[in-house]
Amino acid sequence: MLSLAAATATGAMTLAACGSLLGLDGIDYEGAPDASSIARDASASGDASVSGDASSIGDAGEGGALHDVSVRFDAPTVITQATAPQAIAVDDSRLYWIDQDGTNGASVRSIAKDGTGTVTTIATAQPSPADIAVDDDNVYWSVSQPPPTGDGATSCLAMMASKAADAGPPACVTMAAYATARMTITESEVVLLVAGAPASDPFIGYAPKFTGSTFESVQTMGAAQAIAATNTKMYVGNGNGNHIDALSLPGLVFETNLCLTNCGNAPSVDMTIDTNAENVLWVTSTGQVFSAPIVSSTSSGTLLAALPNPALRMARDGAYVYVTAQAAGVVYAVPLFGADAGASFSALVSGQPAPYGVAVDANNVYWTNGDGSIRAVGAPAAL
Repeated sequence: MLSLAAATATGAMTLAACGSLLGLDGIDYEGAPDASSIARDASASGDASVSGDASSIGDAGEGGALHDVSVRFDAPTVITQATAPQAIAVDDSRLYWIDQDGTNGASVRSIAKDGTGTVTTIATAQPSPADIAVDDDNVYWSVSQPPPTGDGATSCLAMMASKAADAGPPACVTMAAYATARMTITESEVVLLVAGAPASDPFIGYAPKFTGSTFESVQTMGAAQAIAATNTKMYVGNGNGNHIDALSLPGLVFETNLCLTNCGNAPSVDMTIDTNAENVLWVTSTGQVFSAPIVSSTSSGTLLAALPNPALRMARDGAYVYVTAQAAGVVYAVPLFGADAGASFSALVSGQPAPYGVAVDANNVYWTNGDGSIRAVGAPAAL
């Protein structure tokens, strides 16, 4: 992967233009209250307890080296207090989230995932970001704004910032004459769902994961709201008939209808890939959770759960898929295998103030809430 410092001269010019367009201020290591001083609020989310001594785990500090975190939160625990956190991502050491804090847009921030240390502000003034993702080196997030007027006018679709201690300012990955709706990443690409003309016919496209990349837009997908990708395939929830399409990546050549029947009674709102079992997983706006084999011979989905509440976002580990039901205040856990697969689900946590984004690692499930809190609880798969 190319580093930020390895951008070409052409890419650098694009970055400068994009930085000006977005009003970026670089990585600002903004001071914040030490998360260890934030009460592990049991009154809002159950009796909080921590397995292991969180205070003894090394703090990455402001832009310091990453560290391994092995804390398991046995009860719902407040990790940090933000303003209006939404999408969230996690790596070996840190949580990353989009904070709709009103600083002329949104901010991108991170903290050690055990809740210690200070909050790092990666970027501010980001226009309408919807998704965030991380790999070994960088953090990526979508940005969405109408392009400036004029023939050939473009705006930035996705941003990136290095996770290194000496990280420079965020940079634009790719630009086009669209506005981004959803984003995901693969090993080498940033994959995007962008607004079409009309907006009911959005495009899917991709760009290599380095600055100044050319955006490749190939297919229109009617009323699509959700995407997922592997290194060789992209999957999209096509709202025209609520089915799931598979396309090659790179290239985005249509390959097959992964699901045409039993795909849900409403459009999919989020998707993920279970790479271990080679399944595509998706959740509909009404709370139906489905799976289908990556290589499908039937073009039919399997209903894993019919949740009693509308759903918003999903994440998965090796044994469960986790779904936020914002209006109901619940994060659900749906088993993927065994006797319970397709037959049962449970509320991982309830009584939450409007849960939105969700992420999971080997030990915990993390989610954002409408009251600004970011919380965690032990993943059942880690028991």
